[in-house]
Amino acid sequence: MSSHSRLQPRDCFDYVPIPALGGIPTPIPDIPISAVLLALFVLGGALHIGTLAFNLRLPRRHKFPLSGAVGAFCVIRTVALALRIGWSRNQHCYDISAAATIFTSLGVFVLLIVNLLLVSRVVRALHPVFGWSKPALWGFRGVFGSLLVTLIMVLSWSVAMLVRKQDEDTREKGRTVLLVTGVYATVMALLPALVVAWAKMRRHRGMVFRAERFGTGPMWVKMAMIVVTSVLLAFGAGWRVAVSFFPMTPESQDKWFRSRAAFYCVNFGVELVMVYSYAILRFDQRFHVPDGASAPGHYSKDFELDFEGHEMDPMPNPSGDVGLADVSRGGAMAGATGDGATTGATGDGAPAGDSGHGSLQGGSGPKGLPLASTSALIQRGDGQ
Repeated sequence: MSSHSRLQPRDCFDYVPIPALGGIPTPIPDIPISAVLLALFVLGGALHIGTLAFNLRLPRRHKFPLSGAVGAFCVIRTVALALRIGWSRNQHCYDISAAATIFTSLGVFVLLIVNLLLVSRVVRALHPVFGWSKPALWGFRGVFGSLLVTLIMVLSWSVAMLVRKQDEDTREKGRTVLLVTGVYATVMALLPALVVAWAKMRRHRGMVFRAERFGTGPMWVKMAMIVVTSVLLAFGAGWRVAVSFFPMTPESQDKWFRSRAAFYCVNFGVELVMVYSYAILRFDQRFHVPDGASAPGHYSKDFELDFEGHEMDPMPNPSGDVGLADVSRGGAMAGATGDGATTGATGDGAPAGDSGHGSLQGGSGPKGLPLASTSALIQRGDGQ
């Protein structure tokens, strides 16, 4: 076969591979469905970006950049749906089909990062010493770095498959990379739910830190939001990668798990539930933390929560002139005797712990932490 004949264009469907999920769109019903979903994502993006702008105009500048991240995700989904509408009108155009597929694949990484940032705040509130320790910090950074690497791999191989669309070797390698990254994204989507379960079930022994409160609302609502959204993300990512593992054959193209209904529900339906849940439940208020928080005690104010998520009374302060908030800012808690010890309810210079004879002294806490970091520390008398 001559080089001239190899360069002759073949059937257009040789250049537009059938997607594993959803198939090639058609004007009916894809355009009406995509148009409705596009409008919903535009509205969701406007809600989150508007909330971000409103919070920044407040006198105290309520900073919550994750609202902007969810708004950016809605913009990505709007572009993906607009490209799908264009693809349904130009079914033989490989460039539009590839761009629509790329934008559909990339958007989910934004929600993965948002969920991981939210769960990191819950861990630091429930377990302040561990959550702010170097191993935990490097662990979170490693997870975020791995997601960034995964995103770069998905983008680069998707572009490579677009540029070298007639190279079978590139397409096979790209498919393998996308399958591996899809499995990894599924694991990362489920990770926040597993971390919340671990943080809830873990029991401290010996020196115990009470959970710090941050944002508005009870802690169990925050944890429930993370678990539900994490399971939804894992469901969508798992469905997509599971369908991709099945070989595409003429007999399997019309299977229910590859249908348009599955495509729109698994991709866009699940994500719309997350976008509007974040907006309706005001996650910008529930997950807000003070600016500059970087150590144990920085989330707490004049109140604390126990490990069950119930609000607890502030630690006793008979002198009435120094509150717990002053301690969390770095000041020493002085009792009525002025000797640096906090006077408890028993009047003997030590606040009662779980067994009634714990103590909280000025100076340094465990592991060299300052008193500002150990204002919520309880010494169990029974050592349990």
